[in-house]
Amino acid sequence: MSARPVPVDAARTASPPQAPTSDTETRLRLAIESTGAGTHARDLLTDEADWCPRLREIYGLSPDEPASSTTWLSLIHPDDRARALSAMSAALDPAGTGHWRATFRIVRRDGGLRWIEGHGQVAFEVHGGRRRPVRLAGLSFDVTERERTLEALRDGEARLSLAMRSADLGVFDWDVETDRLTWSEATRRTFGVDGDAPLAAFDAMRRIHPDERAAAEAAIAAALEPGGEGTLRARHRIVRPDGEIRWIDVAGQVRFDGEPRRPIRLCGVVADVTDAQRALEDLRQADRRKDEFLAMLAHELRNPLAPLATAHGVLARGTGLGERERTVLEIARRQTRQLARLVDDLLEVSRITRGKIALRLAPVGLAPVVYEAAEALAPAIDARRQTLEVSVPARPPRIVADAARLAQVLENLLANASKFTPEGGTIRVEVEDCGDEVAIRVTDTGIGIDPSQLATIFELFAQVDASLDRAQGGLGIGLALARRLVLMHGGRIWAASEGRGRGATVTVRLPARGPGAEPGAPSR
Repeated sequence: MSARPVPVDAARTASPPQAPTSDTETRLRLAIESTGAGTHARDLLTDEADWCPRLREIYGLSPDEPASSTTWLSLIHPDDRARALSAMSAALDPAGTGHWRATFRIVRRDGGLRWIEGHGQVAFEVHGGRRRPVRLAGLSFDVTERERTLEALRDGEARLSLAMRSADLGVFDWDVETDRLTWSEATRRTFGVDGDAPLAAFDAMRRIHPDERAAAEAAIAAALEPGGEGTLRARHRIVRPDGEIRWIDVAGQVRFDGEPRRPIRLCGVVADVTDAQRALEDLRQADRRKDEFLAMLAHELRNPLAPLATAHGVLARGTGLGERERTVLEIARRQTRQLARLVDDLLEVSRITRGKIALRLAPVGLAPVVYEAAEALAPAIDARRQTLEVSVPARPPRIVADAARLAQVLENLLANASKFTPEGGTIRVEVEDCGDEVAIRVTDTGIGIDPSQLATIFELFAQVDASLDRAQGGLGIGLALARRLVLMHGGRIWAASEGRGRGATVTVRLPARGPGAEPGAPSR
C-alpha cells in the first residue's frame, strides 16, 4: 500500500527535531553580524516573516510588531516603492533566478530617513507540474552613509561641471607612458581641433606659438621632475589651424608612481584667456602712455620755474618795498619752491617707472643720511613749530645703499609726517640695527590714517584725506616715490596707525648688504 501524499502546507508546519548548531552555521552567523546586516525570512505562501533584532533596529520596529510584507511596503519611501516592488516581482518570476537586489529609502517609525540595500534569494518548488516561489531569505544593510557620500560626490561633480561650463574650462589627460592625450570638447574647441580622434603630446606642443614653445616645454619638464611637486602652471599663446592666435592658461597636476618616483599621468584644465590678456595689454599700454604723459608734463612744468625763481630774486633785491609787497613775495617764493619739489618728485617717479634711474650702491653710514634728511626738512618743521627727534644707535649701522636716494626717501617721509601733523606736534626718526636688516621708523603725532587706507597710501596720487586742501595734501607723490626707491633697494615699507587722530608710523626695512645680497655675504 502506497503512502498517502502529505500536503505541502502540512509538511511545512511540521516541526522537525532541533539539530545542534554546526560550526558552519556559527561561523556564518558571526560573519553576518560583523557586517552589521539584518537577516529576514518570509514564507511566501502564508506571508509569515521572521526578522532578526538587528533588522528590526534598522527599520525602527519594536520587538513585538509583526513584520509582514504589508509592514515592509508601508515603510518604503513612496518615491522608491515602485522600484522595490519591481525588483521583487522579477525575483518571484518562476522563469528567473530568484535573486532579489534593490536599494531604496525607508521612513522609520520615528520619521528618520534611511537608505537600505536588500539582497535576497527565492526558493522554488514544483507543484502540480509548475514551479512556484515558496520562501524568501535575505540580508539588508543600512547604507545611508554610503548613499549620502555618493550624493555629495554627485553634487560636487555637478557643481564642478557647471563651474567648468560657466568658465568655459577644458580638461586634458595625458598618459605619459603611452603618450596618449585626451581632450574634452571644450579643450578641442579652444585649440580649434575637430573630431574625437586620440592625440599625442606632439599634437598639443606643435600648436603652441613658436616664440613660447621652449618655455612651455620647460614648464612641463619641471612638472614631470620626480623630485618636484608635479604642479604645472603656464600662460602662453597657441596658433589655431585657421591661423588665429589665442592666449591660454594651463594648470595641471602630475601623478607619480613607484619608487623611485616616475610620472605616469598629467591631468589638468585649459582656459581661453585671450580677452583678459588683451585687456591686460591695453592696461599696460595705457600705463606706459600715462608715464610718458607725466614725464612730458613734468618737463613742461619745470621750464617756467627757473624764470619765476629768477624774477622773484630780482624783485626781492629791490628797494622801497613795503611790508605788503614783501609778504606777497615770500608767498610766491614758498609756492615756487613747493611747485619745484612736486615737479621734481613727478620726474623721479616717471624716471623710475621707465627704468631711467640706476642706484649707485656703496657702503654708507646711516647716521649722516638721517641727519642730512633732518636738516633738509628742519626749516619746514620749524615753521610749523613742530619738534623733530632723532634716535640713532651709539654705533650706527652701515649698509650698502645709494646714500642720495636713501636721503630722498627720508626727506619725503619727514615732509609727509610734517604735512599731516598739527602745529606743536612731534615727529620722531628712529634707527634700529636688526642684524641682516636695518629698520628706520618715522613716527608722528598727526591726524593718523584710517585702517581702510593703509594699503593704498603708497600708490601714486593716493590721498590720505580727500578733504584736505591740495596745498596741504599735495598730489600724493612723495610716499609713492619713497616706496619705489625702497623697493629698488630690495627693502620693504609699510604704514601703521591706530586710527584718526592717533598719529602714524612709517617703517622702512632695508637689507644691510644691499639689494639681492645673500645673508652672510660680505658688504662691498
